[in-house]
Amino acid sequence: MTLAACSAVVRAGYLELLPLRGFEVHAKDAGIHFEPGARAAADNLSAHYEQAVAQVEASLGGAIEKKPLVYLCASDVCFNKYAFNRSGRAEARGRGDLILLKAKLLQGEGRLLAVFTHELVHAFWSQRGVHCTPRWWTEGLAVESSGGGGAEEVTVAAAIDALRDGQVFSASSENSCLSRMPPEMNGMAWPLFYRQSGMFVAWLRVSNAAAFSGLLKKLLAGENLSPAMETSYGKSMVSLHKKWQSSTVVELLTQCEAQEAQKKLEDTKDRRRLRPPDPQLCAGQQPNQAFAHQLRNVGDAEGPGWRSGAVYRGESEAGGLTRLKSCCDVAR
Repeated sequence: MTLAACSAVVRAGYLELLPLRGFEVHAKDAGIHFEPGARAAADNLSAHYEQAVAQVEASLGGAIEKKPLVYLCASDVCFNKYAFNRSGRAEARGRGDLILLKAKLLQGEGRLLAVFTHELVHAFWSQRGVHCTPRWWTEGLAVESSGGGGAEEVTVAAAIDALRDGQVFSASSENSCLSRMPPEMNGMAWPLFYRQSGMFVAWLRVSNAAAFSGLLKKLLAGENLSPAMETSYGKSMVSLHKKWQSSTVVELLTQCEAQEAQKKLEDTKDRRRLRPPDPQLCAGQQPNQAFAHQLRNVGDAEGPGWRSGAVYRGESEAGGLTRLKSCCDVAR
């Protein structure tokens, strides 16, 4: 075991024994504790806690065994004292019985509920003794199930552009408990890693819902991710990752994007001005496969170009096709 790993073990053990002090108990929910200055965040969380639980349980196909206690810090001093990873903004303890949030900051950023839901996903697995799955899966599933929590700094469009530029995480089967900076990151920043991982997990769910459900059940039964995925999908993790990368960006359009784009297409005579909204505004929605299929057919009219990631929009007047770099570009 490396010195860093030993230090991490010692820190984790110390935090388990350290009493959490200086918090008030929320009047409507005894499980929510907040530092003075984070009362507004506590009220917000209290009003939406059950909704977050329901969202996680529906996404993962099981019940949260015990509602974690939540501690909301208003200051950096508070968070740094009780957090395992002081550079973060939220974390779930190893047993899944406690979630710590840098709440005042998250509340101000408008991210409190999404990040809490992200951590609730981690708590779900920890309560079942499922630890150390590959980091891309651990974080990607939490991002996908929370509707983008933790990945807000990078839009889907930006993540797709990075993928096209060759910057993509690796679908590693590495034990995530042994490395603070997992090798599957390939040197990318955390927000991009979170976003791309969440996109891949979303693709796994949408491309084969039955296989995804089976995969979750195998993980709950204690199987390792890589063999469980291959059994569920009939393909290796690496091959699925490659297939996701080669998929047209149209397949990643979210339903609300597709509906908005279709409406603009119908309402606008000059289709060259068509521009879907920011994909991040629609984070967590399911792809509209019918609309994606229509656009793929348009692409087929020009040959296999779309297969390399190109997206095409029709132009009503000229009858030609315009190739766009990404789903958020404007055809001029």
